[in-house]
Amino acid sequence: MSEHQSLASLRQKFRQGRLEREELIAAASHGSAMLKAVQHALDGSDIRNIVIEADRIYQTLASGVRMVWQTDDWGAAPSAVFAMGAYEPNETALMLALARGKNRFLDIGANLGWFSLHIAAVLNPQDRLIYALEPVKRTFGVLVQNIALNDLNRVVRAFNLGASDRPGELCFSVPKAAAAAASMIDLHPDWTSEKQVCSVTTIDTFLAEQAADRIDIVKCDVEGAELMVLQGATRLLSQDRPVLLLEVLRKWSRAFGYHPNDIIALLSDYGYACFGIGKDRVRPITAVDEDTLETNYIFLTEAHIAERSILETFKSA
Repeated sequence: MSEHQSLASLRQKFRQGRLEREELIAAASHGSAMLKAVQHALDGSDIRNIVIEADRIYQTLASGVRMVWQTDDWGAAPSAVFAMGAYEPNETALMLALARGKNRFLDIGANLGWFSLHIAAVLNPQDRLIYALEPVKRTFGVLVQNIALNDLNRVVRAFNLGASDRPGELCFSVPKAAAAAASMIDLHPDWTSEKQVCSVTTIDTFLAEQAADRIDIVKCDVEGAELMVLQGATRLLSQDRPVLLLEVLRKWSRAFGYHPNDIIALLSDYGYACFGIGKDRVRPITAVDEDTLETNYIFLTEAHIAERSILETFKSA
């Protein structure tokens, strides 16, 4: 069926007497076959079921997390799970282990809420709270839906905000088919993107406004602007000293005028050591070079004794 000959439009033609019953049934059979193909595609994936409603489609994952699936956004986690069977499995497993029993999680660049929704299940149930920041309005709208879909409105507080080294408004480039790749710089000039003015703040300002007592663990994935986020989080780094997960790509940081080693150096001044998350292990990294394969990094201080033990366990997994 083409876009202009959807089953709904063919059904309308049938009701108007402009289409034969056999033609309608043949079209419906084609749609049924497509559903069967989707069912087979779930074999070996982390998707347990796909719910199709009149106004939305959502997945239920093996973890129990439910996520709205915008099927035209192939940069989003639900599309990645459908295509590849899983989404960042090592990073997710490690973050769940590091977050278990903690109270406060800060999700910077939350996107659709993959980490917020998963980590909510392992935080201290008596005192858990998640702050999720997402600057892009369309993505933020789906994040809010996902929070409600998982009955986490009392746990996850979502904010339509980005983070940088100073508060204000910045123009983001948002790829139409991959909103997760939105950035303050157009990192994908060959893609069709739209410009959107988004509000940003510093992490220290945000946490002060929220009267946040403490942050235990942070995930930051902001498509190249990670250094600026850290530069606006000096109080957080010096006082709370949380566990950090950062995605840092050389090509994105280059576009912002710095190198991943600048992040390692900045965090080293706060007593943090860097560990790269590989395919089957976590390893210490003192410097990133052209041979470094890892793009996701955990940063821990000497005080993170239990967390360092978790990394050691993960190495031998």
